[in-house]
Amino acid sequence: MGQSPNWEKADVMKHLEQSGSAEPGLQVFLSEDVPNSEVETLAHEIVKTAGGASIGPVSRIAKSFAVHGDVSMLRKIAGDSRVKSILPTAVDDILPKPRHDS
Repeated sequence: MGQSPNWEKADVMKHLEQSGSAEPGLQVFLSEDVPNSEVETLAHEIVKTAGGASIGPVSRIAKSFAVHGDVSMLRKIAGDSRVKSILPTAVDDILPKPRHDS
């Protein structure tokens, strides 16, 4: 089984930059102290401050939202102090491959 990727913000951003995707995306997780009722408003505020982008689904329970845009704008979003963590919206196959021992 291969080594799992590192999910630190810097590593996720490096992966996005190297992906070559025309419009990469992130799943953005907000800090735990953000009230559930403010998640959607805060998501739009963070994205607008970063330069605007296409916001996908917002989850109040997970305190997260999806966003697509250029890498420089995504980097600004990832650097916002209210953002706890990020993941790429497109993740390489993370499940172990079946072994065929005979």
